[in-house]
Amino acid sequence: MKRFSLLCLLVISHLYQAQIQGKQRYEQFGIEFTLPAGWYGQEGESSIMIRHEEHPTVIGMLSLHENNLEELLTEVRAGLKDENGTDMNLNTEPEIVGGKRINASFHGVIEFQSCEAYYRGMVNPKGYGVSMIGIGFYGTELDVALKLAEEVTESVSFFSPKVEQTQRSAQNNSSDEVPVASNAKEWRQQLGGSRLTFRESYYSGGTSSGGYNLRRQIDLCKPGYFNFEGSSLVSGGNSNVNGYSSGSSAGAGSWEVQQKGSASYLILNFNDGSVSELKIEYIDKKLYLSGERYFWTWSGEFAPYCPE
Repeated sequence: MKRFSLLCLLVISHLYQAQIQGKQRYEQFGIEFTLPAGWYGQEGESSIMIRHEEHPTVIGMLSLHENNLEELLTEVRAGLKDENGTDMNLNTEPEIVGGKRINASFHGVIEFQSCEAYYRGMVNPKGYGVSMIGIGFYGTELDVALKLAEEVTESVSFFSPKVEQTQRSAQNNSSDEVPVASNAKEWRQQLGGSRLTFRESYYSGGTSSGGYNLRRQIDLCKPGYFNFEGSSLVSGGNSNVNGYSSGSSAGAGSWEVQQKGSASYLILNFNDGSVSELKIEYIDKKLYLSGERYFWTWSGEFAPYCPE
């Protein structure tokens, strides 16, 4: 099955929170946008579902994505096909606007329900990019779906994320950049007291939203224990390495950073005896663990849960 994480990010409806309307500002991501009059949003783990009581066959979705135009274009061209009756294909080649935005339209079915989709993807010079899609089901109100996608997209503005500024201040009081660690000891110092969050969603449902939301949240506490929520990690082992850890057994287990050759690895020693080994990489100001992009945060509502 192919995951189409950019265009299909609805998840099981009960995961969505209270309704939001009008102008919205997310300091932690550096994004501001406005929902058109009459439309309301429901916040999920990694996206906002947009609906209107008078337009039940139209669904909108706004979500974050990696800030890379070429990767975004590759995923958009791939479309979506799965074994659950979903088959969405491009109408025409995606249009690149100003080197910073992708416009595309799709046709097909989602869970055997016919629909058209209008996609707008934007890269952000200051932080995370934004994807917006309007989906019209059953061949009705397609003009409404297109208008929704356009209006939300045009309202988006970017600014420097507040959380990123806090992160930089926490790591280096005089620098505008997060210092890059070069070995296990330095990574142990930088990762302590932070939250690492991985998110990936998949939508496979028409007007009755369904699918899954893959999420991992790792709170790395400075004393050396960690708390963990979400889907499981691949376990593994490593030998001939040097580690830095306090050996605490609080929370979900203890964590350490080990060095193997030129690479550093985050090691999670779960209290049940299982072990997860994740290669640490910091590329283009983004943190990757074993090739998966993690949001790296320190403070506010995104601070790690580390009770004393």
